Amino acid sequence: MAEQTYNIVCNNVAASSQRRTRRYICRNHEKANQRLVQDYFAENVTYQGYYFRRRFRMLKGLFERIVEDVTRECSFFQQRYDARAPHGSRRKKFKRAQERARKDVERAFGALKKRWFILKKPAAYLGEEKLQEIMYTCFILHNMIIKDE
Repeated sequence: MAEQTYNIVCNNVAASSQRRTRRYICRNHEKANQRLVQDYFAENVTYQGYYFRRRFRMLKGLFERIVEDVTRECSFFQQRYDARAPHGSRRKKFKRAQERARKDVERAFGALKKRWFILKKPAAYLGEEKLQEIMYTCFILHNMIIKDE
């Protein structure tokens, strides 16, 4: 799913870059990072330490020590609690309430469509004011019928 989204974005950017003078090169950074970790830092590495030094001009042990020191000293690089969790739960509650309201509206319009034929056919040719009057009329008549029943 994420890869499909990434490809769509890259294709859109590449298509829009045809209009610009600068050329956009789509690079899959996520796959490149996974390949780097597999090649040099996983349990079964593809390349040994010698190749790391040759490519990055630094000993692998020195690089790991720098990463540990930076992680320990600088709070920016430390993994911390995600503050979006409470916001996410509020968003889920809002989404559920919105879905319920949409279902209610859809049911109401379904009931109105069954009763009033004018709502079944497309009304694009009518003006906005005329459509508003028709909807209000249908609502009022529907409520009057329900009250009488």
